[in-house]
Amino acid sequence: MQQTNSLMMMARMEQPSSFVSVRTIRSAANEAQRVSESEEDQFYGWQLLFYSIRRSIRKKADLLLALAHFLVTKQYHLRSVDPEREQAIRMSAGSRLMLADFGKSGGSELLPEHWNRDAPNYRLHYVDELDRQYVLLARLTHHDLVINLQNWTSKRMSITCLQPEHLVQCLHSPALGQCIPTAQQVMHHLRVYLVNPVVRGTRKCSTQLAAQPSVTSMGSVE
Repeated sequence: MQQTNSLMMMARMEQPSSFVSVRTIRSAANEAQRVSESEEDQFYGWQLLFYSIRRSIRKKADLLLALAHFLVTKQYHLRSVDPEREQAIRMSAGSRLMLADFGKSGGSELLPEHWNRDAPNYRLHYVDELDRQYVLLARLTHHDLVINLQNWTSKRMSITCLQPEHLVQCLHSPALGQCIPTAQQVMHHLRVYLVNPVVRGTRKCSTQLAAQPSVTSMGSVE
């Protein structure tokens, strides 16, 4: 009998434990909640922007450009300024007075009227809190949306490429996850390769770096 009990105890010790503590469950739940809240914070305000442009969205590239606009206005606090004043800026090239006046209206978080009027070419202007000037250029080719961000103050620029047909599933749902299932990855790609080198690199730029824009591309996300 004693030998049988000993064998049973040894068998139990050899079996892997399936016990999970309440503390482990709570820790996993809290971590999942933090990730969920982080994602919600990242896209907070998207629906407001989406409803403001819903009727003007005509193609998948429009939605990706709107996402880039959402990124620079929400997370980098740039403000969109009226591109209709572009001609005046061009005529005053080299005039610091005219460039300084360009952002005096304060700008907006919304896209300007007729923002995609010239598609497949796009051109959007921005200012930051220090009145530095930025221009976002994009061109839709057969498969790719090539996006270029330029900092007029530091002369830095970056270029990246997205593939609308792979990344965008539908156009007219206010739920970003339905329109762009990999929206979080797209935002990360734009943040790292398009915006950070230009917006956050303002004080670190050099003539050599300014002459060498970074080029990256993003297609479908597995």
